Formats: sequence, C-alpha cells, structure tokens
Amino acid sequence: MLRLCMAEIESNEPHGHLKLGTADLRQGLYHLFCCFYASKALFEFGKDALGGNFRQLQEECETFEIQRTLFTIADRLRVAEEAFNNAYGIKPNEAETETGVLQRDITKPSEERLTFREACNKIIHAKKINFDVAEHGFEAGEGYLNPWIFIYGKDQDKKDWRAKLDIQPFVNLGAFFCREVGRQLIA
Repeated sequence: MLRLCMAEIESNEPHGHLKLGTADLRQGLYHLFCCFYASKALFEFGKDALGGNFRQLQEECETFEIQRTLFTIADRLRVAEEAFNNAYGIKPNEAETETGVLQRDITKPSEERLTFREACNKIIHAKKINFDVAEHGFEAGEGYLNPWIFIYGKDQDKKDWRAKLDIQPFVNLGAFFCREVGRQLIA
C-alpha cells in the first residue's frame, strides 16, 4: 500500500487567506457600479443613427459582465466583511448593512432586510438573476438597466426565495469593507 505523506505548512500570515488583498475586489465593485450607471448612456448613444455598435455592445455584454462580476467577487466580499468584523470587533447591525429586501418564501408576501452578508450568500447560491429595465424602446425589455437586480434561488428546505439587491449600497458597503480590511493587511 502506497501512502502519501504530505506536510502541512503553517501560515505565518496574520490574515490567512486574506493575503490575496482587496484591490481587485475594489476594482470589481467599480466595474459593477460602472456597468449599471453607464447603461443609460449606452442606451442613449444607441438611439443615434451611428450608435448601432453601442447598442450591440450593450446587448451582448452588459448583463453578462454584471453577472460575471457579481459571481467573481461575492464570496471574497463575504470574507472581507467577516474579516472587518473580526479585525475591529464590530458587527454592524442589519440596518447599517442593508442592501435591499429579501422574501424568504415567494409564496408569502413578507419581506425583511437584505443584509450585505446575506446578499453575498444569495449571489453565491443564485439560480437566476433578473434585471430591472427602464423601458424606453419600441420592444418589450428595450431600455437601460436600473441599478438593482432580482436574485432567485432555493433554500435548504427547497423553498423558493427572492432577493432584490440595490447596487448602490451593496457597492458602497463592499468598498468600505475592502478599504478597511486592506488597511489591516498593510498594518
């Protein structure tokens, strides 16, 4: 019987896996914010006779880029938020980290606050993401994106949930946690 012996190497890093830093997360948040807030300008440029390329770029890339960015940053943002809580001994209350609303069971009308942490979890476990379009075109769904998304999934009991994520507070809180954790990494 062949037995592999592998030595575990203890990390001397005080922040463990967070030595990856947060600069790329802040860039991801910036990218996410810009995708939403450039949507209207791209749509307006696309109305012009010469703007067909802008509309085509928007149609091909916009929602894909947003989803790619969300899935790329959500898990590490959750880690950054937890690192902030651990580093400063502060756990912000739900109102301070509200990023939208959560409907834990879509068959019931009750809603609760969607915290930053829960928003990250919902992004990670999403089965579907829908976008809110300010319709200003001739065809249904033609327009620019409003800065919120609807995330759908199932919980452990197989109940369908829905989260409405407001991009502005999500990006703002993410940038805050990354900045503060980044300061700790430098210290």
